[in-house]
Amino acid sequence: MQNDIFKKWIYFAEQDLNFAKSGLKDKFYSHVCFLSQQTVEKACVMPDRFFYEFRPELFIDRSTLFGKLFLI
Repeated sequence: MQNDIFKKWIYFAEQDLNFAKSGLKDKFYSHVCFLSQQTVEKACVMPDRFFYEFRPELFIDRSTLFGKLFLI
């Protein structure tokens, strides 16, 4: 069940990316930007939410990680 949810989000991310590539060829730049952002959200943020909800021991809080990197 949990793996199916994750696979669906990756599938949606791939669909957005494929459509963005088509839009780039036809010079729909604002739509390409939007779909590119959506691709990143679905491919990167959703796995974080998945891990946080179902496998919290694997979750990496990027805000804390990046905050520590900038303090160096």
